[in-house]
Amino acid sequence: MATQILILNMNRIGDLVQTVPLLDRLRKECPDCAIDLVVNRPCTPMAKLLPGVRQVIPDDMHAQLGHVPEGTDHSALKHTVMCWAEPFRTVRYDRVINLTFTRRSGWLAAALGVADTRGVVMTPAGTSVVRNPWFAYVADILQYRRVNRFNLVDLFALGGSGHGPSTPLHLSIPHSAENWARVEFPKNESGLLRVAVQVGASQAVKAWRPESFGRTMAAISRRIPVQFVLSGTENEAGMVKQAAVTYRAAGGTGTIDDRTGRTNLAQLAALLRHCHLLLTNDTGTMHMAAAVGVRVLNLSLGPISFWETGPYGPGHWVIQPDPPHSHTVSQDQIVPEQVAELAWHVLGHAPFPLSWTGAQVYESGLDVDGLHDYRQRAGRHDENSSWYRTFWRRFWYEALDGRRSCVAQVQGPSDLSDQQDCFRTLCPIVDQLVAQAAHLVHLTQQEVPLAALKPATDALGDTHGRLVSVTMPAAAFGPLTVALNRDLQNGQMITVKDLARQHLSAYQTFLTRAHSVIEQLTGGQGATEKTGQESTGRGEYDNHVQGSELMWLQREQEASLRS
Repeated sequence: MATQILILNMNRIGDLVQTVPLLDRLRKECPDCAIDLVVNRPCTPMAKLLPGVRQVIPDDMHAQLGHVPEGTDHSALKHTVMCWAEPFRTVRYDRVINLTFTRRSGWLAAALGVADTRGVVMTPAGTSVVRNPWFAYVADILQYRRVNRFNLVDLFALGGSGHGPSTPLHLSIPHSAENWARVEFPKNESGLLRVAVQVGASQAVKAWRPESFGRTMAAISRRIPVQFVLSGTENEAGMVKQAAVTYRAAGGTGTIDDRTGRTNLAQLAALLRHCHLLLTNDTGTMHMAAAVGVRVLNLSLGPISFWETGPYGPGHWVIQPDPPHSHTVSQDQIVPEQVAELAWHVLGHAPFPLSWTGAQVYESGLDVDGLHDYRQRAGRHDENSSWYRTFWRRFWYEALDGRRSCVAQVQGPSDLSDQQDCFRTLCPIVDQLVAQAAHLVHLTQQEVPLAALKPATDALGDTHGRLVSVTMPAAAFGPLTVALNRDLQNGQMITVKDLARQHLSAYQTFLTRAHSVIEQLTGGQGATEKTGQESTGRGEYDNHVQGSELMWLQREQEASLRS
């Protein structure tokens, strides 16, 4: 019998395109698998372009929920979702992959009752847990953002399936759309290049000024023969018109084919395939272009990170303001004429432009582990941030995937002395946390009244607060604290004993990871200063943990003798 897999992806169009490598990875893992996909109803046409999906299921729960907000009483939300999910329980899925990090999708994942469920799942008590360490990373990525170097495409594939060969984005375009595009965009022999332009974005804060797009188009047209194909929804028609007006006023000499609001998603995908380049904001169109083999030049603006959601696959380009300011200032930091120079280069008509002002330029590719990556090609280089992105990319790959990374470990960061000071400060705090957590485990083993646990839990909370204040600002230990906080709450606790054991395990894992970090930062010398003075070290930690456990066992034995 075929392995049956259900993916919950009630997000936007771009998020659906980003699941393609996961679909490929699942088919390699289980060649006989049948994959069903739950999506927002407006995204159904996009979902039907994804390769290898047996059934696309539109999410109609909104109709049953009416105007009940996401934050409603969990019992009412749970009941509605359980009723909606009832027909799917009979399918008996072998795996559920929840790529939608909401309470509603968590209730749906829980309602299906599948043992191998990955992503957000709601507990009977109405709290959310994240199953699978890679999806826990995704859930906390906003807190990792300053040092994150993983693309969501790879995170989805690693969490939903596991390690495997890298595959590009690709779509299954219907023959009708392909035939339409061939008629609308016949192959020309005159050397005319087609450049698609996506002026709008899902959020205004992510969109470059329409006038800047117009000036860029005009500058491109002054050097090479070009036809611009403008895409977008009907709601973006005003912005597209503004870009076209600026283009003509700036002396643009190429032709414009305005397709705004005049294509469905399949036609848009086929249209993009006939273009040589897409100039765009961070949009679903950007991911579609990458999936049909078109090079992308992405203007990365707003509260996003191209490391997470930038164009996937080799040969794409990203320009972002340096340093990012308010949206208004950031828009003006990117100079249209410089963007045009990069477009000339990407189209093969000019060398790479070396002179840049107010922006950083990155080129996409694959790293030595086969994961998506970006290489900075121009602009101010922040050596310390770059160092930590590489460090954490390697660290989490090895910690969460269990594989040796081929990414080279470079010499320590420029703020190494500060991180050593932080390590020396945090060690006794975590020693205390381990001892307090071990004491709490001991108390729960004695089955004392809950009220008697309050002093111990209060003390543990106070010490944890001290740890957070010390480590969160530190680039070398803040990400560990984010993971620690997830480990502390990320479990379906049945008893107080389970909760106490989870806390002890989480703090022990944190300190193990902290020692691993400091050893990697210093090349195995720990927190030793240049003077040779030793700080709290690994042996001291091991002795303390063993001491805590021996003390706990001794108390257990004494209690047994007394009884």
